[in-house]
Amino acid sequence: MPEKSSCVGLLTDFGLHDHYVGVMKAVIESVCPGVRIIDITHEVESQNVCQGAYLLWASYKYFPADAIIVAVVDPGVGSHREIIGVKTNKHTFLAPKNGLLDLVLWEEKVTEATSIRIEKASTRSILPRTVSPTFHGRDIFAPLAAHLVRGTRLESLGPKTHVDAGQSPFVEREFPGTSATVLHVDRFGNVVTNIRSDLPGVRSRLLALKTGKRLVQTWVKDFKSIPPGKACLIVGSSGLVEIVMNRRSAASYLGLKQTDTLHLE
Repeated sequence: MPEKSSCVGLLTDFGLHDHYVGVMKAVIESVCPGVRIIDITHEVESQNVCQGAYLLWASYKYFPADAIIVAVVDPGVGSHREIIGVKTNKHTFLAPKNGLLDLVLWEEKVTEATSIRIEKASTRSILPRTVSPTFHGRDIFAPLAAHLVRGTRLESLGPKTHVDAGQSPFVEREFPGTSATVLHVDRFGNVVTNIRSDLPGVRSRLLALKTGKRLVQTWVKDFKSIPPGKACLIVGSSGLVEIVMNRRSAASYLGLKQTDTLHLE
């Protein structure tokens, strides 16, 4: 029998005000009693696939080997959009095929990818008799994750498919004139960019990030080194360059939001 998974990770935009997250966990626990369930976050902005993709990328690598990681940020729920299962050297991911896995796929070697077919007999047998068109998290993703934990093989749930992350989501060039993007603004107002700190020249040649008419050009190593009232550059915990302030929202101060463009100087 296949080796069981170590745990299930959950990332959604469901929030905690309603019952959705609790019901997903109840379904998983009912199928696979005692399984460890780790909440990545359920506070992704409603239907914000790009934010979910970043938060998933920043989190997945810390999971135990062979985890089943379920990501449900799904504006197309109930439509003909695909649900995919992707296996890498480390983990198995379940998500709608809408870009939610793009950052992970750029970084990880895919060993297997399956287009989940709910009409397939082997899949249908592990789903409830009635599948709600508005709550696939409960009726599709949760039971699939639980059965994968128990040893169900991904390839039994549908045909093989191809997944392509497309162009790099990160800055690949360090010379002046290159544009960067705001990937995420966290709850402290720190502005996470798509500039990797391991890009050659970032720490030695990146003099400033320009937003509008403002230049952010002071590098710091930690928050206590930030001068009062000044926006600075720092390498954040995810290994990306961030714009930060001490005890103040850099995003609000600079008027920045997710997907805004920055220019390297």
